[in-house]
Amino acid sequence: MSDLLGLAISMIVASLALTAALALRLRGTRRLIRGVDWRRVSDPVGLVHYTSLIMLAVAGLIAIGGALRFALGADPALQHAVNSSLSAIFVVLMLALLFVKSRFQDLPKPAAGASDLMKSDSLKTDLNRADGKR
Repeated sequence: MSDLLGLAISMIVASLALTAALALRLRGTRRLIRGVDWRRVSDPVGLVHYTSLIMLAVAGLIAIGGALRFALGADPALQHAVNSSLSAIFVVLMLALLFVKSRFQDLPKPAAGASDLMKSDSLKTDLNRADGKR
C-alpha cells in the first residue's frame, strides 16, 4: 500500500511541476521566475524557455523516481542506488538552474537613481521635445 501511495504522490508532484513548466511558456507569466533583475536580461524569452526546460526535466525526474520506487519493491540496495543517482541528477539540474540563469543577466546594472530620473515629468517632456513631439 505504501508503494502505491508513494507512486500516487510522486505523480501528483510531477504533474504540478509539469503544470508550472507549461505555465511559464504562456505570455506574461515570467513573473513566476524569482530572483531575476529583468532590467538586466538581454533575452527574456530565452530565460523563460530555459527555466521551463529545467522544470520539465525536474517533472520527468520526479515521475521516473516514483515509478522506479514502485517497480523495485522491497530491494533496499537497488532502491538506494536509484535514489542516489536520481538525487545527483536533481542536484545537477538545480545547479544548472541557478548558475546558467546568470548567463541571461548580461546587461550592465542600471545607474542608481536612473529610474527616478525617467519618472520625472520634466525629463519626459524634454525627451519628447527632442523627438519632435509636443
